[in-house]
Amino acid sequence: MRVMNLGAKLARRLTAKRRGLKASGAAAILAGGMMFAGSADAQQLFFEDFEGLTLIDNAAASDSPTGGAIGSPDDQMTDFTRDLPTGWSRDNTTTPAPIATTPADDKAFAYFGGTVLDRHFWFNEAGQSRGDFANSIGNVLVFDPDQYEDGANTPGFGTGGFNAFVQTPAISLAGVNQFSLELNLDSSFRPYDGMTGLVDVSFDGGTTFSNVLTLNTANSGGASVLDRVNESLTLFVDNPASATDAILRFGMTNAGNDWWWAVDNIELVEGVQRVPDEIPLSIEINRDNGEIKILNENLGPFDVSLAGYTIESASGALLQANWTPIAGRLDGAGDESIDDGDWTVLTQSGQFNNLSEATLDPANLPSGGTLDVGDEIVLSLAGNLATQGGWAQVPARFQDVVFSYISNGEVIVVNDVSYVGDAVAEGDFNADGMIDELDWAISRDNQRHDMSGLLPAQAWLLGDLNGDLQNNHADFVAFKQVFDAANGAGSFQAMLSSGSTVPEPGTVTLLVLGSALLGYGFRSTKK
Repeated sequence: MRVMNLGAKLARRLTAKRRGLKASGAAAILAGGMMFAGSADAQQLFFEDFEGLTLIDNAAASDSPTGGAIGSPDDQMTDFTRDLPTGWSRDNTTTPAPIATTPADDKAFAYFGGTVLDRHFWFNEAGQSRGDFANSIGNVLVFDPDQYEDGANTPGFGTGGFNAFVQTPAISLAGVNQFSLELNLDSSFRPYDGMTGLVDVSFDGGTTFSNVLTLNTANSGGASVLDRVNESLTLFVDNPASATDAILRFGMTNAGNDWWWAVDNIELVEGVQRVPDEIPLSIEINRDNGEIKILNENLGPFDVSLAGYTIESASGALLQANWTPIAGRLDGAGDESIDDGDWTVLTQSGQFNNLSEATLDPANLPSGGTLDVGDEIVLSLAGNLATQGGWAQVPARFQDVVFSYISNGEVIVVNDVSYVGDAVAEGDFNADGMIDELDWAISRDNQRHDMSGLLPAQAWLLGDLNGDLQNNHADFVAFKQVFDAANGAGSFQAMLSSGSTVPEPGTVTLLVLGSALLGYGFRSTKK
């Protein structure tokens, strides 16, 4: 499972990850104490290991593993080729060409730009830890400016340096989902100075390229460090919906007499469709009426799959009674506007810190339903209970909601929840924008109740202003202070003297809510 934390708009996803963590297996979310999983198989679109090429001997260098001279019995005759697989192309840009008369006259020909070498020829002839590339098999695509510069017929790098690229033919993306490409490759990179290894992709026939991976000294442990000489990588490639094919490009730039970059076993697959970091779903909470919405406001445009979600509040600022879930309403048991499969409510009865639901049907996973771009899901009916929706109208100190959702097998956590409308003031228990005798009635009628089984936001709704899970004399003093601050010095005493303390209908409803809260006697299950 890969869990993404998307904070303040948003932490950029790491580009590369170990192949063992490739997003083609199961993913799960903990929702209301339950786990569920989805899976998807990757479809191979392209593969190249360079084994189909015919290699020739490099007569100017011996690859004898025993240190034998050129032509010795163990100096093999299949060393390198300047040919590339069918449809591939090479661009050596500013790299100066060797001056020897025939390709076999000097080893520079074996290292001019990006060339295919027999791994044993490269390991034995060049040495210096190149043999650590254990993931390679047979023939390998190599950029090695160190070996090129060592050739007798290399004219030197001059001012242009070693800058070379090779690229694949166009790879068809017919029927491939947007934002679903994964590029797997084995890589050996030993850094030095400004040399840079690049993987780029083009979706317009090679006119323009965008970077997928950059390898350099800074992200490889420092000059000459061996941290990255044997890696298996999976790179996420964000293919747009309009792309009909892709061209991959591998290159080395800004190199001189430095070290190397080698690549083998290049595979492009269609994996699980991802939600790009820039366009997650968001959640909006209206403080004026407690309404909760899930929104797809991205500018992709990109429809987002949705297989489950959890809304959590550690302080207990959620009202399950006012929650209108997808299950039975917008799923297969309802109008199917979000999903034609069935959803299940996972939140246990009586919880105020968790609203969770998901589709558990394996046939409906991992994609679940879809929230189209520009659409929203209203998860609470405002005004359902004392003007409150699924979020209790409580002060800003209780604005602790965290939203998690499942999209194509990935759990995405959104911390930057949007709160709209006016914040509720301390002491405004009925959230009508005033601190008056109606709020005093709530505070007074809930005094001396034991609230030890409640969460902080629920206790506040019953008059607990200081957060000690009690409504006692300290809260009476605190309410008097906020009342006078809102209405003028002495106003609280004047209100008591006038006898104007009859509860309005909304207050009666809150008192009923208070009795219900006290009756639950639950404790938070949030870990």
